[in-house]
Amino acid sequence: MKKHLVFASVIFLLTAGSVWAQAPTNQKIQKDTEQLKKDYEQKVSHDLKVLGHRIHKLKSRTDKKLDSDLKKEQADLEKQKKAADKQLADLAASTGDAWKDLRHGMDKAVKDLGTAVDQAAAQFKATPVPAK
Repeated sequence: MKKHLVFASVIFLLTAGSVWAQAPTNQKIQKDTEQLKKDYEQKVSHDLKVLGHRIHKLKSRTDKKLDSDLKKEQADLEKQKKAADKQLADLAASTGDAWKDLRHGMDKAVKDLGTAVDQAAAQFKATPVPAK
């Protein structure tokens, strides 16, 4: 009987100890995940600001050239940038690990926008300046 009581006490202490030991670990994981999300948001926000600046520079050039194709391209870029900004806002509003599910789509949106900006810039360089 004494052996059973001692055995039960040891099991109880081990179980309770492991639960108490896990609590700080879970809190650390949650803090690490929150920091990872914050760092990712800052990176994407910076990338979108840089792309927005490049779009603005293209717009000022296309306004001077009055090329309707380039203006349409620039308007498409602005729409794509607004969509990426909305995705970033959705990611920022997400809770827990849900942001990780949105990360792939966000990465794709930023990459696609960057490619579109590069293509528009190349198109602008290849378009001859109209004679006055």
